[in-house]
Amino acid sequence: MGTVDSPDVVLAKSLLDQAKLGGFVFRRVASGEDGPLVGHRLRGDWVDVIHLAGFSRDCLAVRQRTSPLIVPGAELIERRVQGSAIEVLTEVLAWEPSP
Repeated sequence: MGTVDSPDVVLAKSLLDQAKLGGFVFRRVASGEDGPLVGHRLRGDWVDVIHLAGFSRDCLAVRQRTSPLIVPGAELIERRVQGSAIEVLTEVLAWEPSP
């Protein structure tokens, strides 16, 4: 007899699938089926990174420049979001393909 996912888990899985369709490549960074996931997407001069450590907390995403050069008036980090997996994935999916 299989387990039934809660509506929040179903939503998070759907958002994760949408992120993959949007160009993110994910890998598990620790052993086990519940180990943290890290995903990245390279777009132009920017890389988007998602780190999903837990379902309801400890998740984050950043958009940063790929060039480490320091440019006056330009930030290395363009965007940052922290929260639950649903909050982080929802926010990242709303980001424009490149700033």
